[in-house]
Order: sequence, then C-alpha cells, then structure tokens
Amino acid sequence: MDRETREKIEDMIADYVHCIDDDRLEEWPDFFTADCFYQVISRAEVRLRVWERGAGITLACGSGACAAVVAGVRKGLLERRVAVHLDGGALEIEWRENGNVCMTGPASHVFEGRLSPKFLAEVVR
Repeated sequence: MDRETREKIEDMIADYVHCIDDDRLEEWPDFFTADCFYQVISRAEVRLRVWERGAGITLACGSGACAAVVAGVRKGLLERRVAVHLDGGALEIEWRENGNVCMTGPASHVFEGRLSPKFLAEVVR
C-alpha cells in the first residue's frame, strides 16, 4: 500500500474514533448504517451493543450479532458457537463449517404501526 493511501485510511479511522468519543456518530459517512460494539466475555460468550443511524442504541441486531461472531472467529477470539447478549435478550449464533451462519433466540412483538392511505399512495406510484 502506498503512503498516501495509508495516510487517508489512518485519517478516516481517526475521524471515526473522534465521532465515537464525542458521541457524534450521526456525523459519520452515510454509507455506514450501524455500528456494533462487542466485548468478549469468553471464547463462547460476548456482549453486543448496536448503534443504528437515526435511532441510536437498539435492543438487538441479528445481522450484527452474526457478523460479530464471524469476525471474532476469524480473529481467533471466539468458538464457532457463541452466546451473544444484547440489550433485548440473548441469541445463540453458530458459524457452521459449511459457511452457514445460524441464529437461534426468542422473537417478540415490539412495535405496531399503521400507514395512512395518503402515505401509501405516495410511496406506491
């Protein structure tokens, strides 16, 4: 990697860290929609917090939990089957030898909403 590219990456990482430190994640580039922060408790257990753009800290994120486990396995930090503790409850994530990632856990109704006919007419054109 050339020096200029390395410096650009280092600057981008520094900007990102400053946004995290200053609680300004909304200022991070639009191509990121969520950030997952995980703490390794043991090789079979992690704690995960998820920040979603526009919503802040969320109760859970299944895709984030799966990604965190795969990343942890690749870094040699985790086993292939891990208990992931999120604010909304626990999930079991398994990255199988065939490459499939399986998620097991409870599901519950957390929101109900209604869309107005006017809104639907504008969306479905």
